[in-house]
Amino acid sequence: KKKKKKKGKSHSEDETTLEAEVTADGAADAEAQQEDDVKEADKLGVPLEQFQAAKAERQRVAAEEAQERAEAKKAGVPYEQFHAAKLERERNSVEEAREKEAREKAEAEKREREASERAEQLAAAKATREQASRAEQEAKEAAAKAEEEERERAKEERLEAGKKATAERKAKAEAEAKAEAEAEAAAKKAQKESDEAAAAERKQRAAERKAERLEAEAKAAAAKEREEAAAKGLPPPVSQFETAANAMQELKAKDDAEKAATVGADETNGSPLRPDEGVVNVPKMEGSVLRPSSKNEGEWVSRWLSTGGTGKTADILCCYKSKEKKKLLNAMKLYIATDIRCGTEPQEQEEGLFIITVNGKDYPFKAGSPESAQEWVGTLLRLQKNTQFRAKRGSVVDADAAADASAAQEAGAAAASDESLLSGYNPSSDPM
Repeated sequence: KKKKKKKGKSHSEDETTLEAEVTADGAADAEAQQEDDVKEADKLGVPLEQFQAAKAERQRVAAEEAQERAEAKKAGVPYEQFHAAKLERERNSVEEAREKEAREKAEAEKREREASERAEQLAAAKATREQASRAEQEAKEAAAKAEEEERERAKEERLEAGKKATAERKAKAEAEAKAEAEAEAAAKKAQKESDEAAAAERKQRAAERKAERLEAEAKAAAAKEREEAAAKGLPPPVSQFETAANAMQELKAKDDAEKAATVGADETNGSPLRPDEGVVNVPKMEGSVLRPSSKNEGEWVSRWLSTGGTGKTADILCCYKSKEKKKLLNAMKLYIATDIRCGTEPQEQEEGLFIITVNGKDYPFKAGSPESAQEWVGTLLRLQKNTQFRAKRGSVVDADAAADASAAQEAGAAAASDESLLSGYNPSSDPM
């Protein structure tokens, strides 16, 4: 019955029992082996751990050898040949592993070098870009600074030029205003003197006509008295009208002599003196010429130009607006001119250009032909070189400004009574 019960156990119970038995046996063997190991280690005089490690290594090698022998037997080859082949394979495997490791190491080093080179290249490129950026920035800053300095310099130059131009305009305006005022004053004075001379001439002519009328009446009365005396058989009487006429003729002759003495050595009462009187004849010239317009640049305007009147004003050049001489624009003392010349260019010669230079400034005129221009230049030069007129004004060496200005006005007044003049220029732009 017990055996039957034993046979009646389940499979799982058998396994559990078997495992328990094996475990118990293994534990017992382990304890026994541990005791043996201790003894052997003591016997050999080495630490237990070292002894056990060496023992485990011997066991592993023995197990491997047993496995190799089994595999060699299975393969049907001798163990030594199988073991040598295995060792060869292991060596090849080790070499391959070493080669693979070397290749991987070389590739890693190569990758590292390449990465380092790329990093260096990137760093160099970055440094180059940064340097180029700094250089560009510095160039921009330098250009901006130079541009700013140029603007400041241009601004200062414009301000300076503006100040200079303003000063020049002011000086020019003052000079023009002064010249215009002087010209206007001279013109007014000349016009006044011309009007006074004209009034005096009209008065003188009226007196002469009255004298002629009285003389005619006296002659008629004297003739009548002579007829009456002849009818009565009496001698012809001397009438009081004849006596008065003789007295007037004597006064007129005396007045003419005084005028001849006042006029000077060039003319007597409008008639040239004879050479045997010891007087130098004075050249006189007048006519229409062209002068540059002061209002419209490039245009020329017509003016009437004339040398002065008689006596001490003969070397003064007068400028009128027209031939009628109703308005004296200006007058110039010829001795202050530094140069009087004809134009040198072919077109200038063809147009009859001649130039008068005063205080470094040229005043051009067009006479219409080369012959007329040469005649003008010759006449003006002769008048300029003759000092007898300034001697009469007391300005042969050191010209007195007031006396010369007065002489210029006398020239305008005297020339206004003549019948001819020359064209001139605008008094606002010419200091004549």
